[in-house]
Amino acid sequence: MNEQLEQPALQQSASQQPVLAAAAAPVAPVVAATAAPAHAPARSGGLAIAALLIAALALIAAGALFFRDDTKREISDFRLQSLIQDQAAALSQLRQLQADQRADQRAARDQLNGRIEQLQTRLEAQQQRVSALASSDRSDWQLAEAEYFLQLANQRLLLGGDPKTALEQLQAADDIVRHVEDSGLLPVRAALAKDIAALKALEVVDMEGLYLAIEAVAEQAQQLRLIEPVTVQEGAPEVLNADATLGERLQSGLRAALHKLDQLVQIRRRDEPYKPLLAPQYEAALQQNIKLAFEQAQVALLLSNQKLYEHSLSKARAALTTYYTVDEHATQSVAQAIAELMNKTVAMPLPDISQSRRELKAYLNSRRAENSAPSDLPKVAR
Repeated sequence: MNEQLEQPALQQSASQQPVLAAAAAPVAPVVAATAAPAHAPARSGGLAIAALLIAALALIAAGALFFRDDTKREISDFRLQSLIQDQAAALSQLRQLQADQRADQRAARDQLNGRIEQLQTRLEAQQQRVSALASSDRSDWQLAEAEYFLQLANQRLLLGGDPKTALEQLQAADDIVRHVEDSGLLPVRAALAKDIAALKALEVVDMEGLYLAIEAVAEQAQQLRLIEPVTVQEGAPEVLNADATLGERLQSGLRAALHKLDQLVQIRRRDEPYKPLLAPQYEAALQQNIKLAFEQAQVALLLSNQKLYEHSLSKARAALTTYYTVDEHATQSVAQAIAELMNKTVAMPLPDISQSRRELKAYLNSRRAENSAPSDLPKVAR
């Protein structure tokens, strides 16, 4: 920009040099004219006129040159001002662009700083985890495994009703705790001994055996018949003589009809009140109801519901003894098997074995609190 400002100034000085030269040109003749001797008056008058004319022409030329230079100077000033305005606008735009770039750079820097802080936080958390894992010894893993066994034992006993598996898991947890050499685990071992003794004293119900026994009795009940099929035994026809009378023929036919009627009608004597028999078309529905009663007893067995178990078996027994009277011996055999199943106890009073788990959990919490507590000893510089 300084070079552009200096160029019009140089141009202006160069344009003024002819004007000064033209203005200084007539000075020498005038001086020469004034310095001429007095003995030539005629000649001096002509020279004076010529000098005046030359001076007038020089002045005119100088004015014309000055006017031209002034016009050029105004044009140059106008161009210079336009150029300065354009340069100022460009400079303002450049400054605005620089401000925008600085704002974008500041935002990007802030975002980068935030991400760096997040990474540092995650790195510190990972370092703490690594430090916690490095500080833990083999006993921590063993006690965590023992706690898992105790949790499984409680769930197996309460939800599955399986004291045998729960006892095995308690014994496994006790074996793990026994190999950890720490006097603080004595309350845990005492609670484990009590829970193991409670499970051993529990009378275990043979769920699988009772379930299969109910299924076997149900199959026997399905083989009983509600109504005995009628079988007519036809005897040899009575041979009459050709000379038999009409009365003899009537008596022979009557005896044959009574024989068939005796085979169709059966009379039984019972000490119990009379109960009507079901029609043959209801036999399938009765068998289905008895089968459902046995299945309900199996479900009650799995749920350890003593009342539902006894009620289902008694309902099946009542239906058998009431309607299945064809084969008394088979019906009484099935009823006796049902009565033996009803005397079984399926509801077990489950003991509380959660004390050992609570003791171990309290010990682990106190141990973690001791490990996480800040130490008062000064750290040694590495």
